[in-house]
Amino acid sequence: MYSMITNITFLSSFFNNQIDAREKFYKDFFNDPSLWEEEIDTTLPKEITTSINSPLKKRMSDISKGIFYVLDKTTEGNIKEEDEIYLFSGFSEINTTNHIIKSITVDKDRLVSPTNFHNSVHNTPLGYFTIIKGLNNYSTVISDGVLTNLSFINFIKNIVKLNKEFIIATGEEFSDFFLLDKTVNKKIVPVFASFRIIPNSPKGFRYIGVTDSLDEKIDILGKSNYIFSDKKSFFELRNRDNLKDRIYTEFPIVQDNPCGIIFRLIFPIYLSLTGVTTIIEQHEDVFHLFEVLL
Repeated sequence: MYSMITNITFLSSFFNNQIDAREKFYKDFFNDPSLWEEEIDTTLPKEITTSINSPLKKRMSDISKGIFYVLDKTTEGNIKEEDEIYLFSGFSEINTTNHIIKSITVDKDRLVSPTNFHNSVHNTPLGYFTIIKGLNNYSTVISDGVLTNLSFINFIKNIVKLNKEFIIATGEEFSDFFLLDKTVNKKIVPVFASFRIIPNSPKGFRYIGVTDSLDEKIDILGKSNYIFSDKKSFFELRNRDNLKDRIYTEFPIVQDNPCGIIFRLIFPIYLSLTGVTTIIEQHEDVFHLFEVLL
């Protein structure tokens, strides 16, 4: 059986809605590196805060505002008491932490801002969302830095076995903190998504398994209508004549964000790609595979 992803909401500087995303897809944006030169806007559009009807809005960081926006659009006020909410973010409130570090080490402040202090924990975005919405639902954050992709895989392949609906959100915020280490060329950009997962569906996604060589799964790749992979696997597979017209990646939109597998998994559904899509995530020397069937 599969699990279906529904009520998908995106917040990205590259497209405003599903129609825009589909237009970019059919203009080869997701599989032609020559089109990836467009600079990603690191600021959030101001209009996203219009849905936050609370004086707490002035205390919220970019990631808290972005997560609130996508969750509000996905749920549309329709959250059941039993709905669990999970947020995946590699770095969560990294810019708030950056402000605290700067105030101590650069500005030599004697006291840390109380707002920054209580905002500097990973679960702050979900805290604001549930408080403002008056929710008591179980909510938690999985934040494992650059390993968050792998954490999501281990999470999703097991939780769907519990046969219950749940809600997922993901996102990162831009911070100057990422520019401090010149030895690591990682570009973390503000992009957000949320959606609901319904298990035991005739169509949707399922975890296929793990392999140490894609050549062992060449029959699966060969039968796929589409393939969405991480950046490294994308450049390896696009050199194969039988795959180069079917290989895509979410990289131009999410860059080095450590939750790319989540966007990779929902894109075939968001873009309404009928048939079979194989999802690839390479971690160290192994490849994790999902199948999306529409």
